[in-house]
Amino acid sequence: MNTKTSIRIMNKPEDFKALGINPEMVEPWEDGRRNDDAAGNVEWWYFDAETEDGITVNVNFATNPPTMRSTQPGYKPFVFYNVQFADGTCETDVIQMDATDIALGEGKCDVRMGANYFRGDLQDYVLHIENPEGGVTIDLTLSSTARSFRPGTAFFQRETGDIFTWLCAVPRGKVSGTVVCGGKTLRVEGIGYHDHQWGTAENHEFWNRWLWGRQQVAGHTVLIFDFVSTRETGAVQYPVFAVIDPDGNVVIRNEERTPGVDITIDGTRPEQGCGKPFPDKSRYVFRSGDLEAVYELQSEQEYTCNNHYEVSDDAGKALYDKRGIYPTISRYYAHGHLTLTRGGEVLLDAGGRMHYEVESLYANYILDAADREAALGIDAAEASREMRARMAVDAAADEKGLDTSGASDPQLAGTYDALIGTPMGKQRGKIVFAVDGTTLSGTMDFMGRTYKVENGIATAEGFSYEINAKVMLRRLHAKVRGTRTGDTIEGTLTAPMGSIKFSGKRS
Repeated sequence: MNTKTSIRIMNKPEDFKALGINPEMVEPWEDGRRNDDAAGNVEWWYFDAETEDGITVNVNFATNPPTMRSTQPGYKPFVFYNVQFADGTCETDVIQMDATDIALGEGKCDVRMGANYFRGDLQDYVLHIENPEGGVTIDLTLSSTARSFRPGTAFFQRETGDIFTWLCAVPRGKVSGTVVCGGKTLRVEGIGYHDHQWGTAENHEFWNRWLWGRQQVAGHTVLIFDFVSTRETGAVQYPVFAVIDPDGNVVIRNEERTPGVDITIDGTRPEQGCGKPFPDKSRYVFRSGDLEAVYELQSEQEYTCNNHYEVSDDAGKALYDKRGIYPTISRYYAHGHLTLTRGGEVLLDAGGRMHYEVESLYANYILDAADREAALGIDAAEASREMRARMAVDAAADEKGLDTSGASDPQLAGTYDALIGTPMGKQRGKIVFAVDGTTLSGTMDFMGRTYKVENGIATAEGFSYEINAKVMLRRLHAKVRGTRTGDTIEGTLTAPMGSIKFSGKRS
């Protein structure tokens, strides 16, 4: 094993002193600009909210793309937003802009990208997003109801000097304001969250994988960010964890895997985009004096999977191959359960639905200590090649086509109002089919774009076709398979980044 490079969390007294960071509290300047535009640098400010009406809002202001970073200096800024409504439909887009149209303050969070901005001082924030082409305007305020949280100084550092960070500026806050979409103005109120990250190296240079999530349960906020470093740095685990009480105070926290921390995995489930064995049930036990927190996560449904390798260009794939990287990211619905006890007395025992994110940078996802030992002896590049080869075999086995000599299905022709899954949530769309014998043609509309039905087949057994789609700035070739029952259709769209479901009803 190559042990030249080490990694550590910067949480020692000398680290706080060297960085000028107050160990007792997070200060507003920490949420201001922390990076410059040097080659390879990246920084982003993330916000989300869940409203009382069942609307979720996600916004990210980024100075540069967080993966496959440029070797040239300068900003390539963009704003991403996603608004998902109670019926599962959503509005989403990426607004790109020039490097000259960005301003970043240093004394506090003060981010402007074009006409869009996010400003605040750890207590109160204002957010404004406008996309005239998409007919979307978002104006929200966020008022913190919990103390800011960071593990140590917020810095993880490699021996090379490169850094990865996480500052949870607002673990929980009150959100109010308006969302304008589709010509309608919606007044919203709910609970919000904001974190801030910056770094100087690719994620795969730090981590084998991570599991991130948060949950509101019985008035308490739970934060979990469980990292495992790369094999080159010894596959060290950093289970960052915090419980924040209804008054906004951190009642228990954790940063490193010490002898007092117990973590167990019960069963695995295959990630839908590549088959990696991700945890089915995770159990964390953290202790601080006579206070003990037990946090259990039971996965329920994987609702989005992005295979970053498959959607990369040839140059990106060549770089991934050279480094043995096979990056994927998934989000799951899960049931989270928190038990707090002090001296054996139960203080809190409650749970509910939450969602979490699993980022896996290599083919071998390190689950526990046994996986760690195995991973240290694995050639990452070879493991990545073997996984892609298995996927190719599985894909070929699933490629059974429809029998075009079978009976046609002329009643499939027509227009269908559809709900189409995307990585950001369900989108309303429209599917128009024309049938000539067993030949299928038409269009598929979603995410504001119209795609032509290509190589279409329609039979009594089902239908299939292909589209060349553009999703999150990437052009993707997708295959669609489905069936019709009366006036309804349902099926699956499969692209390199994973699979999504769709359904439709004749309009």
